[in-house]
Amino acid sequence: MPIHPSDLQAALGDASASLQRVLSSIQNTVFPEPTSVMIETNQLSETYIKEKLDVVPAGHALAMADTDFIYVLRILDEDCSLIPSIDRAFRDARAAQESNEHEGKKDFCRVNGNVNESSTLYVGRSQKLRSRLKQHLSDGNKGTYAMHMLRWATSIQARIEIDFYQFDALDNLHVQALEEGLWTHFKPLFGRKGDK
Repeated sequence: MPIHPSDLQAALGDASASLQRVLSSIQNTVFPEPTSVMIETNQLSETYIKEKLDVVPAGHALAMADTDFIYVLRILDEDCSLIPSIDRAFRDARAAQESNEHEGKKDFCRVNGNVNESSTLYVGRSQKLRSRLKQHLSDGNKGTYAMHMLRWATSIQARIEIDFYQFDALDNLHVQALEEGLWTHFKPLFGRKGDK
């Protein structure tokens, strides 16, 4: 027996009320001060990445079980002329991975084609921030969707700033909406909108 239409209508009312609560809380959100880490792409190595990410919260502690981080990787303004080189290097690496000759997993994130619109590389969200940023910067974590910059960015002399914002005990939909708002505003070159 199918679900009764009145139950479906009630479920829509519940969903609407939930979204109204999220909308209200978003309108009252104040972003905390970000913590920033600067990365030089031509310096990337496993040791360099580990040293740079030592200041980043791991997010594994029990006290952080209810903590979300939203992060933004962007090219510093003085280095914006390097955006086409960065885009081309990433696209070449991704194309090589998509070829029939590639035997490993396909794990490069998506290209968005905003080369003339954005100096932002990626906007994301994570509860385990240090390991997620390591996935973006290093060449390990095969099969994990990320930028894997150590594989393709070391020949480019760009400075990338990583800003991250910590949110404690916020509703999942609230944090997701904040991330999507940043994604829409900054139009990152790489990655998908709304994936956790």
